[in-house]
Amino acid sequence: MKRDLTLLFLLSSLLWGFNFSHLFKKPNSRLKVICDENNEKIYLDDKFKTECSDGDEISLVMYEGEHTLVVKTEPSKEHSYYYFETKFKIGDGVEKTIKVNTKKYYTKQFFIENAKKSLAYKFLYLENYPNDSFAQQIRKKLKGTWQKTFTKNVIPVKIIATNEENFIILGTFNIYNKNSKKYIVVNKIDKNGNLLWTKNFKSKNDLYAKAIYKTKNNNFIIIGEIKDLNNISTIYILKIDENGNKIWEKTIKTKYKIDKYSPSSLRYSMQTKDGNVLIIFRTYLNKQYHKKINKINTITGKSIWSYEFRGDDPYDMKEINDKDYLTIDNYYISEINFNKPIRKKYGYGKSYISYTLWKKKIKLESEYGDKLITYFIINNNEFVELVKPDNSYKIAKITKFDINSKILWKKIIKVPELMDRDMWLFDEPKITSYTKVKDGILFSAGPGYDPYLFKIDNNGNVVWNSMLCINHTCKVNSILPIKDGVVVSGTKDDKLWVMKIDANLLNKLMEK
Repeated sequence: MKRDLTLLFLLSSLLWGFNFSHLFKKPNSRLKVICDENNEKIYLDDKFKTECSDGDEISLVMYEGEHTLVVKTEPSKEHSYYYFETKFKIGDGVEKTIKVNTKKYYTKQFFIENAKKSLAYKFLYLENYPNDSFAQQIRKKLKGTWQKTFTKNVIPVKIIATNEENFIILGTFNIYNKNSKKYIVVNKIDKNGNLLWTKNFKSKNDLYAKAIYKTKNNNFIIIGEIKDLNNISTIYILKIDENGNKIWEKTIKTKYKIDKYSPSSLRYSMQTKDGNVLIIFRTYLNKQYHKKINKINTITGKSIWSYEFRGDDPYDMKEINDKDYLTIDNYYISEINFNKPIRKKYGYGKSYISYTLWKKKIKLESEYGDKLITYFIINNNEFVELVKPDNSYKIAKITKFDINSKILWKKIIKVPELMDRDMWLFDEPKITSYTKVKDGILFSAGPGYDPYLFKIDNNGNVVWNSMLCINHTCKVNSILPIKDGVVVSGTKDDKLWVMKIDANLLNKLMEK
């Protein structure tokens, strides 16, 4: 008797948790699944499991109601890891067809492994991955890597690190909207990408962000440019504290008219060895165009010294001593020393003051159609030229040369072989951002989406390359190397986008 009661109790417990609803429904509805990709595994409500190959059609007899279809590929050397879910309702006697097509659902970032077990596509962030063993394995590889998106319509100009290993992002709001007022936006995020604060700085007219520098006591100097209704430029200098509060602001009138050929009066800026800031800008005085160089005291905002000088806009400058600089422009490598003025003559008996101690012509010959991107001063005797070659599948041509224009080496960086060429058919890759580091150069390139990040060593060899985004409109505007990786800022689907990639991950992700 006791045994019978026990069995009855167990049977009652099972029946209590059992769903009898399907017993009162007729399984006369059908779901047809058409498979477009090899080796897919189809899961239906976690109750039905099957495999389908390319072109197969699977018909399932189902009860009416709401269902979830899960499509998934297992990790392999030849195939991507891929996952999506779709919910649908099916009615009594109704046939529904679902076509499984992975290319349509490339919204998740994933990894592909080739036969040598090296990662080919390197999409460095996972969005809403399922909780399974393979996803956990990938997350371990991605430790220390994150990405965040913030406000729409903010175009970042520069990202810099603070003393607390957090980051300041300088940008301009609505730079692409002709009918909206432009102003400076400053965001501070922590080392995990969480937003700490946002500050907006406006003027009566459009105000564009140009550069940012960290000063003593963890304050920041922001360089901007105001454009009035007549397109006349004014240089704007702002100092803020670590919480984004304004300490002071200064302006320098230029009377320079901005047009489509000269979109900015500000031509160059840099931080000097003593922590102050140097700015070079164009002016229009006495019916003549001039170029001025000002050294700004970052404590008071006042000018330490100012000179007018001749010459092309510099791509890079290196401070030798106070008022003494090595510069490189389109045509010449020069040393400009403002302590040693020299009076020179030019046509019609006129003269001018020159501060150029010496200059040497750059004799590099670029191929037809190549576009000069920038020059880097490596040291007093070595320089690097970065250009965009006139070729759809060549991203960059990099030449290292000495002070006498002798070529030390020349490298061409191509679109990685394992990359899907279909992504590049309609737009040529363009170099979007670059920066110099002690052991090489970092630069990004892309056709307006799917940007790649490259590191080149001082011998022109690719140390690593990594794709940062897929199926989004992504662009990198600023690259910041840090001790444990790289942080990039840019735009993703019209939103401010920041991404941190761990150094250990980058060193493993070399595409062969």
